[in-house]
Amino acid sequence: MAVGIEGPKKTKSGRVYYRLRYVNPETGRWTAKRVPGPRKLAEAAAAQLELELFQGTFLQEKRRRTVVLEELVEERLMMARELVSYKEDFARSRNIVEFFGATKPVRSITTRDVLKFKDWITNKPTRTGRLPAAATVAHHLKLLRVIIDIGVKDGRVEFNVAKAVKLPKVNNKRERLCTRSELRVLLQNANPRLRLAIILTYGCGARRGELCDLKWD
Repeated sequence: MAVGIEGPKKTKSGRVYYRLRYVNPETGRWTAKRVPGPRKLAEAAAAQLELELFQGTFLQEKRRRTVVLEELVEERLMMARELVSYKEDFARSRNIVEFFGATKPVRSITTRDVLKFKDWITNKPTRTGRLPAAATVAHHLKLLRVIIDIGVKDGRVEFNVAKAVKLPKVNNKRERLCTRSELRVLLQNANPRLRLAIILTYGCGARRGELCDLKWD
């Protein structure tokens, strides 16, 4: 079974790494593994991985070694590449890695650690300087559960400690929509550059970030 090598890539700190892509024999899904260092090291790691996959010892070796948080994060992002929520998941996963540390052994994460993370993300200002909404905190905790579950399902992690932490209550009560007459008044008084964005928001329920990501086809 062939193992693909992507790279070279660089971390934010400037360190070079390569990414190995292979099909997990247990899930049948494409999975990624990060290998630091020069190309020769990545090629050696790819050859070893191919041998383990061919001999059927891959899962045994995978369960035997210590899995670090960044490894499961990479696997989750690889699975989520085609999802609409990929961009949000990527940003949330960066926050998770920032708090726990990329090389944090997942088995060493405790319920107390997850509670501290919940408190940390609750009080971490967003790009606008405001504190995150309860829904944002809940999405971070849900993603952490999903990430740890990847290791639980194939035996690399014993249990998911993140599931023991309650999600914050989210108020999903919707505010009323403005009427057509109110929309007409709003458009008449709005900056001409914002009128299209207002129409799209009213008609599609698009968020600010989604509007900013739109491009002319």
